Amino acid sequence: MSEIHAVIIDDSELGVKVLANLLEVNHVTYTTIQDSRTVSRVLGELPQVDVVFLDLEMPYLSGLDLLPTIKQKLGLSVPVIAYTVHTSEIDQMRQIGFDGFLGKPLKMRDFPQQLQDILGGIPVWAPN
Repeated sequence: MSEIHAVIIDDSELGVKVLANLLEVNHVTYTTIQDSRTVSRVLGELPQVDVVFLDLEMPYLSGLDLLPTIKQKLGLSVPVIAYTVHTSEIDQMRQIGFDGFLGKPLKMRDFPQQLQDILGGIPVWAPN
């Protein structure tokens, strides 16, 4: 994959590191946002966003709080994927309007195909 840019919104250093490493292996550039209060500003400064990985539980603003802002800033064509340990909430995330779900920890062997599907418009709902 080339010329794909992802955004990782997660306050967890480990969560960011794992996903960032998987994106790098798949030749995807990324921007990380660890302070949920800066999401709107940072997204407004990015020239390209192809996918957003959004943690649900963060200080200040949760992923649920941020979803409408992200959709408004980026439009409906950019998939927003719930990226969380809260795998029991998968059905709720589907109803709320997320475009997919990846449970932590990610499976290294499955991620390349999951990423390809997400970028190809195929919903991925993988609690683990």
